[in-house]
Amino acid sequence: MRLRTCLLILIPTFALNAQPCVAQQDSLPITATTVLRSANNLDERLLLQINHWAAKAGWLNYPAELLSNSAVYTVLGVPAGLYIYGLATKNTTHAYAGMSTLLSVGVSGLLTEGLKQIVQRQRPYCTLDSCVFPDTLVTGYSFPSGHATASWAFATGISLHYPKWYVIAPSILYATAVSLSRPSLAVHYPTDILAGAIIGAATSYIFWHFENRWFRGGGKILNPGGIPPSMISPENDPKHVTFAFDVPIGF
Repeated sequence: MRLRTCLLILIPTFALNAQPCVAQQDSLPITATTVLRSANNLDERLLLQINHWAAKAGWLNYPAELLSNSAVYTVLGVPAGLYIYGLATKNTTHAYAGMSTLLSVGVSGLLTEGLKQIVQRQRPYCTLDSCVFPDTLVTGYSFPSGHATASWAFATGISLHYPKWYVIAPSILYATAVSLSRPSLAVHYPTDILAGAIIGAATSYIFWHFENRWFRGGGKILNPGGIPPSMISPENDPKHVTFAFDVPIGF
């Protein structure tokens, strides 16, 4: 039942938004010409600087598209793999890490989609007249960035559960690269990225901090090791890695 609920949270998160922009890829071979104005604030000017720099570099276009397209598989596949591995080995650390990260990606994604519908900010290539090589296949609203939300929820969750430099560094680099790929493709403003990163990281931290209480009593789904609920805690589970400032919850 809990696993079914988790899937119901995750699946709508990555559904396509039904608010298309009028621009189409085949009608914009070089520059987005269907928009009406030039940049008039710092956020928009910074977006164009990133977009133009990436376009001048040339070779960055394909990696940026690859990073953007790979994000959904990475942020769902790695935590799912950890969870399955935790079930197979009866290791609560991996099971908790996988489930906590999956849920944080799903919940933060739902929050982001809700904000998109409230703010209804158009994508940069739909608004600015000098976006170069925009990814006009991407539709829907711009604020906040769903890719930044998911990638930073993933990076934060993995880093908190495995606080080693060889885990934290690649996770942060990946989330940063995915985030920067979005303005380089002219589909998100820097403030979209910042807001998404904050939502994703904060949601993941909340799930990590309270996971012992929230997941307690989950049976074989969330407690594959069969440890009594009262015995599952970061302090007495030798396989569960935490930071020094983590404190037991007394309520």
